[in-house]
Amino acid sequence: MSAAKAGHARRWGFTMVRDGVPTLLRECRASGTEICVLLELMRYQREDGTFSRPRADVADALDMTENSVSLCVSSMLRKGVISIASRGHNGRTAVYRLMCYKSS
Repeated sequence: MSAAKAGHARRWGFTMVRDGVPTLLRECRASGTEICVLLELMRYQREDGTFSRPRADVADALDMTENSVSLCVSSMLRKGVISIASRGHNGRTAVYRLMCYKSS
């Protein structure tokens, strides 16, 4: 890998994918778009396993519409990929949790 590419990768950071997530996604038949939205949400994962990010920010990051992001999130909720840890209201963003995540 060139030094320029290595530097670029370092600036991007990384997202940890916990054990069981690929199996969960396969079993729930998550679409490629849903997986992209999930990974973008997981970039902001907290130590307790929850994650939250405004849908507008996710849409901007993935070059999607907010409606498309909302549809993906709703679909993942229905399929059991994620659950709501706390609902968004009064300008606050909803907080989600992976269904296969077990807190310690």
